[in-house]
Amino acid sequence: MLETEKSFYNERLSDSQRERLIDIYQRAFKESPIWQEDLTRETVRQRLNPQFIKPGFCLIVIEQQKQIAAALWFDTPTLTELEAERGKQLADYAKQLPNFSSQIKIIWEREVIVAPESQRQGFAIALRQSFIELLKTNYPAGALILTRMRNNNLGIIKGAEKCGYQRTGIETDSNWRPPMKNSYWFKKINF
Repeated sequence: MLETEKSFYNERLSDSQRERLIDIYQRAFKESPIWQEDLTRETVRQRLNPQFIKPGFCLIVIEQQKQIAAALWFDTPTLTELEAERGKQLADYAKQLPNFSSQIKIIWEREVIVAPESQRQGFAIALRQSFIELLKTNYPAGALILTRMRNNNLGIIKGAEKCGYQRTGIETDSNWRPPMKNSYWFKKINF
């Protein structure tokens, strides 16, 4: 692995950072044997821009040679917002976890993305480990990470499992063709 540097941003992205993320997202979706989705830059912008203004948005990146090579971003929805976006079943699941309380911060992990030339170098795991450490420090009363992964994305699933993520048992239909399932995952921090 090349020399890398981790950075944390919890404010607006610069135009160059945003364009680099769009580039990584576009190439990762096109070149991945899992996705094979040829997206225009405008389509990627339409997908990502609403995510970057969510309450509690935070971005973690790994840079190689002063360029973003991988990124993870998340936000902090309320239970009501989680239910509105992801459904009652997931919100009810969160509330029923042992030791869950109103003091626990809900974290929605939106994306983990690695540039095609940087894949298979442990960046997704490094991002998640940094993410978990950030949450342990910032939310001593506890945080609940929730995310969604497509069931055939084995590389990202293996990395999540290495970081202690677990399946909730809740699945939804993916909009992918042929039909595919998405699974919801969780990880408890400090509770």
